[in-house]
Amino acid sequence: MGLLLACGSAATPTEKSPISQAVTEARSTATAQPTSTPEVPPTSPETDREALVAFYEATGGGKTWEADGWLTDAPLNEWEGVQVNDDQRVTSLKAIGKTLTGEIPVALADLSELRELAFEGTELSGEIPAELGNLSRLEFLYLGKNRRLNGEIPAELGNLSNLEILSLVRNRLDGKIPAELGNLSELTELSLYENRLGGEIPAELGNLSKLEGLALEKNYFRGEVSPELGRLSKLVELFLGNNRVDRGDTAGTGQFSQS
Repeated sequence: MGLLLACGSAATPTEKSPISQAVTEARSTATAQPTSTPEVPPTSPETDREALVAFYEATGGGKTWEADGWLTDAPLNEWEGVQVNDDQRVTSLKAIGKTLTGEIPVALADLSELRELAFEGTELSGEIPAELGNLSRLEFLYLGKNRRLNGEIPAELGNLSNLEILSLVRNRLDGKIPAELGNLSELTELSLYENRLGGEIPAELGNLSKLEGLALEKNYFRGEVSPELGRLSKLVELFLGNNRVDRGDTAGTGQFSQS
């Protein structure tokens, strides 16, 4: 004889027990609630203005340096060192020889139409923000001669697929050259001289088929120069002096200098 367990009246096939009905309703309620995904705020001339204000305030603007037009209601192209396109989006930001202090603010990564960024001969300190690697339209990045700029070169700079010139000379950058810089297919000039960079020169730089100038002198590089650099058929100048490197097989790389 089979074993029959029963508690109260059994539900018919067309009816649901109170417990199963409650479970079904709970599941229905749970699935009915929409899943919210955070929206990425669109960039605009107004967000560009906000990014410039954040830069001004973060780098001692109004205290250690001045520039015409800044923090006024004037169009952004009337702010000294700023250029815009026809849509009034910032395409160029330059501050050369000004006494900028503090660190480069992450807010600059909001300048999504930026083609050129140049801070040279300043008192900027701290590390280069990895977020600058989000500036997908950037073509020229000059962050040289800022003696207090330190830390490693962000690997994220390898995401700048339109970059033509990368100049980080005469800073206090250390660590190794990120292999990701070998992804910069449009790069024509890479200048990293007079830093504290070390290790071996990455073979991935041999992928920079448009490179014409490579300046790495006065660092702490060691080892043999990778033969992959011999593939750089457009390279005109290669400066490796004051390092502990052997030239190796780089005969096809144009002008080679150990000085």
